[in-house]
Amino acid sequence: MSDTPRPSHDPRPKVTLRTVLIAIGVVLVVLIAGAIVVTTRNASTPDTNPSPVAPAAVSTMSSGAVASRAAMMEEEKPDSEHVVEFRATTNRPGFVVYRVTDGEGTRADMTQSWSHEERVKNLDGVFLKVKSLSGGDADAEVSCQILVDGQVWGSDSGSGRGAFSKCLLRG
Repeated sequence: MSDTPRPSHDPRPKVTLRTVLIAIGVVLVVLIAGAIVVTTRNASTPDTNPSPVAPAAVSTMSSGAVASRAAMMEEEKPDSEHVVEFRATTNRPGFVVYRVTDGEGTRADMTQSWSHEERVKNLDGVFLKVKSLSGGDADAEVSCQILVDGQVWGSDSGSGRGAFSKCLLRG
């Protein structure tokens, strides 16, 4: 027999429940911190490549205005033409993306106020997006309006970091 004494316990450290819980807690903290950094970085980065895809519908019209708009659309002749006016304001440099027909949107830089007028036969898909290039400036304010034949059919406003507003018409 050998004269070397045998250890009375296993030399490998035991993994306890406490160790596992601490490891899970550290992983959660790292994941949450990473998500906060990504969210903050995305919110403060100017949108220099706006998507030409139409944004969701936003409207501040009353139900009466919606009803009169619907009645106007029903009475409309297929070949009738409308004057669509886009209006946008911002207190910081920014840009607009607008579309009057199917396809890509058109981008234009702006400061303070901007407007554009088009004659169209089809109101489906007409939209306007206004974006402030304020970066991290919390005081940015933007607004948009779409007028059809002189009447406001859509309006929106936004403020704060990365402020934007959007208006969309669906005929």
